Amino acid sequence: MLLLRKKPEPQPASEAAEARTSEVPPEPTPQTDVDEAPSILHAIALPEKVPAAKTTAANIPNQPERHLHIAKGISFRGEIAGCDRLVIDGAVEGEIKVCRYIAVSKGGSFKGIAGTDQADIAGSCAGSLTVEKKLFIARTAHVFGSVHYGRLSIEEGCELDADLRQLKRQGEGQASAEETGSDQAPSKEDATPYPAAEDPVTDAEVKGDAVERLDVDSLFAAAVAARDLSRFDEAESLFKQVAAKSPDHAAALANLGGLARRRGDRVEALAHAEVAADPDPQNVGGRCKAAAMLHEAGRTDEAEAIYKSVLEADPKHVGALSGLGRLAHQRGDRAGALAYFEAALKADSRDTAVRCDLARIMREVFRFGEAEAMYKSVLEIDKEHVDALTGLGHIARQRGELDAAIAYFEAASKGASINPELRCELAATLREASRFDEAERVLRAVVETHPQHVAALTGLGHLARQRADRSATLRWFEAAVAAEPADISIRVEFARALRQHGEFARARQVIEKVLNDEPRAARA
Repeated sequence: MLLLRKKPEPQPASEAAEARTSEVPPEPTPQTDVDEAPSILHAIALPEKVPAAKTTAANIPNQPERHLHIAKGISFRGEIAGCDRLVIDGAVEGEIKVCRYIAVSKGGSFKGIAGTDQADIAGSCAGSLTVEKKLFIARTAHVFGSVHYGRLSIEEGCELDADLRQLKRQGEGQASAEETGSDQAPSKEDATPYPAAEDPVTDAEVKGDAVERLDVDSLFAAAVAARDLSRFDEAESLFKQVAAKSPDHAAALANLGGLARRRGDRVEALAHAEVAADPDPQNVGGRCKAAAMLHEAGRTDEAEAIYKSVLEADPKHVGALSGLGRLAHQRGDRAGALAYFEAALKADSRDTAVRCDLARIMREVFRFGEAEAMYKSVLEIDKEHVDALTGLGHIARQRGELDAAIAYFEAASKGASINPELRCELAATLREASRFDEAERVLRAVVETHPQHVAALTGLGHLARQRADRSATLRWFEAAVAAEPADISIRVEFARALRQHGEFARARQVIEKVLNDEPRAARA
């Protein structure tokens, strides 16, 4: 960590008006307490024993601006307070408060809770961010969590998965810069030279609301951080606290649904999805997550209605367009799915998830060249993107390029080592390339962590059959049938294993049961 202290340097008037770039954040426009009254956040964030009016650099004559630079390669964890200008090129995790300006540069990252007057985000920002005046999000930014802002400017191409809410200004009787969209601060002629007398009751209510908001934001940020660290029980407890304090917090409700879905409780996941779909229609991110859960629960008409209602307000909303694309794909409408995903990509050309969805549909309609180019364009943005590597593996396998397919699946497995489906794809390709021992090691590793994974059990059954190990073949297919008794193809393979093992009576019973359930089962 490098701490720089220097006196403010005079800036030419033209420099203040230069356009922002995503890589090099600009100097903030100097602000003084004379030009604008102290914000609610400042009053709450400062220690109670220190009056807010005496803590800013603008009120102390000849005090140099306090600059802090977290350089590239530096990781800082803890609390940062009292900066006039904080630039993050490295990684910061913790809490930032009483800071006039924050810049997260391209390649830099912040995770935690931050409150500031002005912020420019060109890197990664996760957690809770409150920006009293202007927030700028560059095309290279990745923003997740909860964001409150006075004014907002977003460049096309950024990755934004956040609960976005505009701060409500209390007690303002006339149009402000936030309302008019002007970037200029009020002139000194128009500004009130001294703060107006405060109504004790109203001021207490405003501060109470601000404290409550900060408390909810802090809980939500902590919940997101726990979720990202795979501390799911802790994350669920924190999200429930957020929902208790703010029942219409759609992002918290959607996350609770996602966590319930992760542990297999679809009833609870659906209940959270239903609640998240209704409150706060402005929170489109939470409503789209709720629609995704309704889709997974088979309530596709309700999911489609939510997505379409989002598009009525914002025809270019990427999440809604992608959701409708997935619904069309499920119905077998590949042309419709392509149209939705192409519209989503047009709305956000740098969204890697949309690119992968579009490439998958292209691959399914045998447009391999276009799909391959789309997946490779994703790798140019993120060279370890699991879905892109997996998609390229499927294309190589369909072309019969087994060595290339194995290389892609292995690279994808490193980024998603706990994904059993991906590892089964790798094992199937290894078996197809006659690399049986390697395939068996991969599948046994899957079964150790997922004892009832059907694809892994059947894969081990096929490998045992290739080795002419009839006892092992029977054992693996019997386990697969126990894990998925409704799957006719597995039951037929089990009957075949019984027949090869000499158990003809049992084999006949299994086949007759299959034909009773599905008279047209040709293999039976």
